[in-house]
Amino acid sequence: MSNDGIIIALLSLVSAALIALFAWIRFLRKDRADANSVEEGTISARFKDADALMRYIDDRVDERTAAMSAELDAVRDTLSTVKRESHEVYDSLRAFWWACWVWDQKGRPGPLPTLDPVTLERLGIKDPFEDTQPVRPKETP
Repeated sequence: MSNDGIIIALLSLVSAALIALFAWIRFLRKDRADANSVEEGTISARFKDADALMRYIDDRVDERTAAMSAELDAVRDTLSTVKRESHEVYDSLRAFWWACWVWDQKGRPGPLPTLDPVTLERLGIKDPFEDTQPVRPKETP
């Protein structure tokens, strides 16, 4: 073989190696691009639009917070009951003190006004004289 033949063979070998390297890099990029498009395709196929994604997220959140939501509803019901009873007791006490003031201003006619039995029961006062001892002032030395 001549020198020209060797040089041509070496150039062919180098160019073939370069073409193989270029093709290998190109296929790696294509595989990566295909993997990304498949991944994006599955996500986009699963959720056609943002509304579907939001519904999916909302359903998952509702599913995981169902117990807490039920507990919160029970607390809200209890709170509304407490508020209602508190306002009823407030109104009853206000009417009682108003009646006491009127009774005192008009010369104390008749018996002293009292709270209604429902309010007394809510306040935990069933019989004011039950299980009580007279309170005596402390003696000062």
